[in-house]
Amino acid sequence: MNKMVKKVLSFCMALTMTAGMATTAFAAETIKINGYPDYKVGEDVVTAEHQISISNVIKKDTTVYLENIDTYICQGPVTVTALDNIEGFFGYTLVQKDGSYNWGEELDIAGNVKLYSDGSIKKYETGAEWTYMEGFEFQKGAIITITKPGIYTVSGRYSAIAGGAYAVLVVQDGNNTTTTPVQNTEIKATPTSSKVLVNGTATDFEAYTINGNNYFKLRDVAKVVSGSDKQFELTWDGTKNAINLISGQAYTVVGGELAKGDGTGKNAVASNSTIYKDGAVISLTAYTINGNNYFKLRDLGQSFNFGVSWDAANNAVVIDTTQGYTE
Repeated sequence: MNKMVKKVLSFCMALTMTAGMATTAFAAETIKINGYPDYKVGEDVVTAEHQISISNVIKKDTTVYLENIDTYICQGPVTVTALDNIEGFFGYTLVQKDGSYNWGEELDIAGNVKLYSDGSIKKYETGAEWTYMEGFEFQKGAIITITKPGIYTVSGRYSAIAGGAYAVLVVQDGNNTTTTPVQNTEIKATPTSSKVLVNGTATDFEAYTINGNNYFKLRDVAKVVSGSDKQFELTWDGTKNAINLISGQAYTVVGGELAKGDGTGKNAVASNSTIYKDGAVISLTAYTINGNNYFKLRDLGQSFNFGVSWDAANNAVVIDTTQGYTE
């Protein structure tokens, strides 16, 4: 998947969007999914009737792992193929925690991407540093291959338009068994070595790289953009296990923002909190590290329209509240 638009399940993947339409399979076969049933080919950015295909589907299942996303029982190995040039092409394991399912480890993707910066074609490298700072679009024919039994989520979506082809895959082995998801699975978070410039000023963050993406503490980002046109407030609703993000409001400091880390790796757990932006549920990839929520920086930039870029010459992540978000 494009990790900039990992961006955020934007992410971003809104839970209110259509789950897509697909042919129900009752024997192992390849299905195609259309995540934009309200559009005709050629309308807006929709350039193909289907966005992804999934091989070895046995049947559609009624079990709900992720809200508004269809579930399919598959016989491994399974190949997910991009049927068009699409930005949000990804695959993740699903991890069970406290009775709900969250994204776990990212799946490898084989194929080419087109860089937005100069239009060049480049082979995608899962976890490579450039993939979390460059904007790009996966090219038609990119594939995700799933060989291990388990529960996964995959998607294919266009940029700048709501919707997308999403699916949960329960992959079985030859004995029709699946691997039980591990609860509270920990993922290694490595301290980010790049410096960070906020409107031209070097700023210390406790940031981490997880699966090749930069994750920043949510309250740190809210603090540094507060006072600008891109500011946002955040609150916690413990009764709903929810994070509320409110556009245009100054951030309320609670203490501990922009504290320096100790420079050591940490264990991160996928967050299962519901995320609201201005009262609507949105889906962003988030991890909890030592009790703090960490979000992908580009997801936040896209959500609140502030500039995020990569200064390769200075090995610096750039946050610019005077600019809008661009891929």
